[in-house]
Amino acid sequence: MWSVLLIVKLVIAGYLIVLCGVLFSFFLSQLIRFIIDRRELVRIWRRPHRVLIGVLIESICWIFSVACELLELARRGRKRWVRLQHEGSSPVILVHGYLHRPGYWRHFRSRLRALGIRSIEAVDLHRAGSGIEQQAERLARDVEHILDTYRADSAVLVGASLGGVVARYYLEALGGKDKVTHLITIGSPHHGSYLAYLLPTKIGRQLQPGSELLDELNTDEGSPSAYRTLCFYSIMDNLTVPSRSATLKHAENFTIYYTGHISLLYHPRVIRHTADFILK
Repeated sequence: MWSVLLIVKLVIAGYLIVLCGVLFSFFLSQLIRFIIDRRELVRIWRRPHRVLIGVLIESICWIFSVACELLELARRGRKRWVRLQHEGSSPVILVHGYLHRPGYWRHFRSRLRALGIRSIEAVDLHRAGSGIEQQAERLARDVEHILDTYRADSAVLVGASLGGVVARYYLEALGGKDKVTHLITIGSPHHGSYLAYLLPTKIGRQLQPGSELLDELNTDEGSPSAYRTLCFYSIMDNLTVPSRSATLKHAENFTIYYTGHISLLYHPRVIRHTADFILK
């Protein structure tokens, strides 16, 4: 009995800690929006009750994501890239965000499979290096390995948050565009995020608006690309600020309302539209 109560108390304490973190990031994002773009702030607060619900859902999704990543760590001894029953088909390769791991995609991956997409792999860039360039180089090696395993000529890349920027660097700077037919990004700060100033790391500096790497990456942003691009962004994103930073000129930009950064991965419209975009 006491052990059950202890577990319940720990779960509640963990949730409250996560909720405080989400509230803090949300407060900072709203403060930045007040300074740089009050029109976006007005759009968000038209329905205050939806904002509150969005914050609560975001905190629950954070807890669920951490649990999924722990489960994935427990299975990390299993062999990778083994789904040869789908060889010849173009695999969908999932690229996680900052400080995350492949388990981050657990729900997203299972929903895509339910919608008819079977060839799905999630890469692990957790120890690939301290910068976007090093992570993109690791992604390039993994893409080659996956394509060889599936005996496929091309792949679909899906990047969440930082993963979308890493995927674009691989495509534009490392010649990956010849191997990819579709790029889908979810809440990715293509033009930087002001919250990146709080990260005392190389990636934090690279994700700051106007950084040398992002300016180089966005030089030909408006030009037609060899691959189709879909960008999801939320006007209430609590980490990619401003939210329009997650859009690209040549892409199909899809707006999601009253959804936080992590909960974008769990939004039914994001999953459904991703599947439709890949299959059509």
